[in-house]
Amino acid sequence: MSADLTFDHAASALVVAARNGDGALDRQAMDVLDHGLRHFARARVDADVVSEALLRLIRAARAGKVDADHAAGWLLTTARHVASERARRAAPETESLDDPERLADPTAGDTDPVLTRDEVTAGLRAALAAGEYEAVRIATCWLDAAADGTTPSLRRVAELAEVSHPTVRAQLHKLRRFFR
Repeated sequence: MSADLTFDHAASALVVAARNGDGALDRQAMDVLDHGLRHFARARVDADVVSEALLRLIRAARAGKVDADHAAGWLLTTARHVASERARRAAPETESLDDPERLADPTAGDTDPVLTRDEVTAGLRAALAAGEYEAVRIATCWLDAAADGTTPSLRRVAELAEVSHPTVRAQLHKLRRFFR
């Protein structure tokens, strides 16, 4: 490899080597790829992410899923995906608002598993007094959808409220403080 080896050329060379069954590059090419991934990936990229991204590139090249002309972009995207996957796995689990008991009782896990009608009414009134009009409107849609005894999905409530399901989730989460 030449002294002025670029990231694009090194990624292409790795694809060609992988397709030829070799998969080995000289140290300079590997250093260029390592530096390029750490610099261009725009994500926290450590040695494990670099190794995983390179391994995925080699596998994809051997399977004919990536060509040498697009190897650099494919490798950068893969590195970002690997970094995101690792960050997601490392993040603490969040509690689900899809659980009907959690919505019916924002203090689930405490002594009372379900709120009474009066407690729900008082909580919604407190939310209205605090100016949480959208959250109360969405909660009302959820209660209407749950009137038949089934737990509606966030997407169903989103349809009824004419908002996105992430908005439903966020607004219902806001209401929790009024039921504690």
